[in-house]
Amino acid sequence: MVITVKFYSFYQNLAGKESIQVQMPDHSTLGDLLDTLKELFPQLFPEAEKALFIINQKAAVRESVLNDGDQVLMLAILSGG
Repeated sequence: MVITVKFYSFYQNLAGKESIQVQMPDHSTLGDLLDTLKELFPQLFPEAEKALFIINQKAAVRESVLNDGDQVLMLAILSGG
């Protein structure tokens, strides 16, 4: 199955691109996708472990199951005061 990953904020700078399409096995989870991204973009880690992930406009966790055609957003969590 094909998953589109869109990088935002400094993740985009670290990856060197706005988005990629990743081929993943059926029944893969967000955690599996992160393992693949770690191989493709080692410079994203360990920072990417702290990212907020959105799958098809819904917040996701490592155990979230992916489906063909899903769009995964990698966002930086910001705080301030």
